Amino acid sequence: METTTFEDVVELNVGGKLMTTLLNTLRHEPDSMLAAMFSGRHVISKDKDGRYFIDCDGEVFTYIIDYLRFGKLPSQEKAIDVYDLAKYLQIMSLAEKLETYHSVKYRNQIAEPKTQFEDVVELNVDGKLMTTLLKTLRKEPDSMLAAMFSGRQVVSKDKDGRYFVDFDGEVFKFILDYLRFGRLPPQEMALDVFDLAKYLQIVSLAKKLEIFHSVKYRNQIAELRKRVENNGYQKVKEKTINEIKKSNVGPQENKVLNFFSSYGNSCCIPNKDRCKTPGDFTTSINIFIDIESTYLTEDMMALLVHELCKLGFAKYTVTREWNNRCKNCGSDKEFKQIILLTH
Repeated sequence: METTTFEDVVELNVGGKLMTTLLNTLRHEPDSMLAAMFSGRHVISKDKDGRYFIDCDGEVFTYIIDYLRFGKLPSQEKAIDVYDLAKYLQIMSLAEKLETYHSVKYRNQIAEPKTQFEDVVELNVDGKLMTTLLKTLRKEPDSMLAAMFSGRQVVSKDKDGRYFVDFDGEVFKFILDYLRFGRLPPQEMALDVFDLAKYLQIVSLAKKLEIFHSVKYRNQIAELRKRVENNGYQKVKEKTINEIKKSNVGPQENKVLNFFSSYGNSCCIPNKDRCKTPGDFTTSINIFIDIESTYLTEDMMALLVHELCKLGFAKYTVTREWNNRCKNCGSDKEFKQIILLTH
């Protein structure tokens, strides 16, 4: 079988456009047609000047070469042309990246088999059966729900022919109520509905729910977490939970957590003989923090009390700061305190 031997630098004529590249670049995607063409196993036509001829659009091919050289992706307006050539040349990593572009995604959706919907649509939402109007599902035109029922996509059906939607049915009914009547969910459902509205890209509902206390509070907690995550918070949390567990205190007992720095005279380490325990609690747990690496900020304490409640250590909390005088040397010791109330 006749083979071709290539130089390391290859001169090309691509649809009349002249270019030069490395042989390694053309072979960069080993499973592609381009790599096969320049593997040496095939004879490639040349133009009159001895350049290897590739019969495709030279302007589009420059984007293929840019991707193989640098991983560079084309602009949105060039995406479809480059996608088609990448598919033809079997450069699948580039084709997969371009499938996320809006123009390619939309063109592919249009090309898919269409679904014809009745005006009244029967749904199976994770086992919960419901019926609504097609125009209700399409009410927010830029939402994922409108796209699902646009007719451009195939929607799965259950054994009884109802369209199957894989969301929590109890939450989805509030999405439908909003699309039908503009009705907002009760406070206790706001977080779940907010998350589903965000996922379905029902932006107007998500914005309305952002003012609900539970959503706002959850967002504030997320902001707190961002602010303290690099300041030793996780170690403080783990140490606090370990000290509570080591104390063998019953889950229904109120308790007070005293946070001390480990800095200072050894005689200032608080215990029942040397330091007065503030508060009227028989269960007091001392937690020592190395202030050279961790400083207990207000943000850190706020997040800690939230997470202790969430983990079931308390229903309510009180946070305080104290000055405690050591009975041995008379020096003052500052510390922070969290009171865990279980009922």
